[in-house]
Amino acid sequence: MGYDVSMDGRTKITEIDVINLSTNEILQKIPYSYRTDIAEDDPKNYFAIYASDSSMAPLLDVGDIAIIKKYNDFSNGKTYLLKIKNGNPIIRKVIKSDNGNVELQAMNMWNFPTQYDFNFEDLEILGEVVKVENNSAFK
Repeated sequence: MGYDVSMDGRTKITEIDVINLSTNEILQKIPYSYRTDIAEDDPKNYFAIYASDSSMAPLLDVGDIAIIKKYNDFSNGKTYLLKIKNGNPIIRKVIKSDNGNVELQAMNMWNFPTQYDFNFEDLEILGEVVKVENNSAFK
């Protein structure tokens, strides 16, 4: 494939799919580096999407690529690709408050205010954002 591979023998490079979440169509493939000695790093557990809005700018803006680890569990304070009550997928930082409710925080809070008072039953977690391929920050 022409990608650099580390010399330690544990790291390999393959490709993962960039998908359109509306159609599940594969738009392209991108390189993905993973450790062969860590089972959860298996490339089958990952996919990527293009950001469709600026809610997480400047970290992730329109057209940037978010690499998602397929994951349906929740850890407080991490950033996830999720759906609210069968809505469109969005990327937000998920915060569980002391009263058990969930807040969804965008980085761009001026244009995308924090959403409050969700229950976990309101949310479908599609995966955790683990990496961003950001082309927008330094235009």
